[in-house]
Amino acid sequence: MNRYYLYQKTLGGTCVCIKPEQIDGCSGQEAQGVTSQLLGVVASEPGIFEVKATGDIPAAGSFLLLPIKGSQQLSLLMEVHEIASLITPESSWSARCSGLPQSDFQLRSLDAHCDRCGKNESIEFLQVTSDLQADALQGLNMFGWRADEHTQICQSCNRGVDEH
Repeated sequence: MNRYYLYQKTLGGTCVCIKPEQIDGCSGQEAQGVTSQLLGVVASEPGIFEVKATGDIPAAGSFLLLPIKGSQQLSLLMEVHEIASLITPESSWSARCSGLPQSDFQLRSLDAHCDRCGKNESIEFLQVTSDLQADALQGLNMFGWRADEHTQICQSCNRGVDEH
């Protein structure tokens, strides 16, 4: 899987556990899951994280949505590989997860304009490479727009466009 974020807001101080089948089906609608109180996140190596939280214990193979500071639209997406119960606080757990391999990324925003209907929309994306335009286009396409270097088509207009 090469997606490391979803267009779904996760409240600060929480994480949401979702099932794998919910990931591809949640474009434009929120994936429903179990919310836990986030205790901390530590990157042990690039792309490998230890997430500590209290609440229902996620299963290996599930995914965690974690908040991105300052974001109103995005959450980091991490796959759970191993789980361990912690002694304190009560109902706490630690999960070894894989996620965004870059340790340095920037939250960006762009003002998109639909070339068909003229709709304007502010869309957040993560800049994870040195190619700002490619990261912005990936963000637009993940948000449901159809975008390339020359054209931007919004979600509403995109529903009637044949894929080439």
